[in-house]
Amino acid sequence: AILEQAEPAVLTALAGNPTAAMSEADVAELVEASRQIAALRMPLSQHPKLTGELARRLYLWVGQALREGLADRFRLDAAILD
Repeated sequence: AILEQAEPAVLTALAGNPTAAMSEADVAELVEASRQIAALRMPLSQHPKLTGELARRLYLWVGQALREGLADRFRLDAAILD
């Protein structure tokens, strides 16, 4: 229900809650929403339910500092993704 409302402040709070009951599909929706809602990007980059595949998607629209963190955490090949 929270994801369907798409309220930026609520989505950001959800992304920042590492214990929230979310499926991989829910996290994928948050990653997609982060294209438009920049505040989601940092908490998502650190979320324990973020997968390598979702990290690669998130990598494409975050800033350099978050890119470095994602590349380190998920062993992403930054040269290929850049």
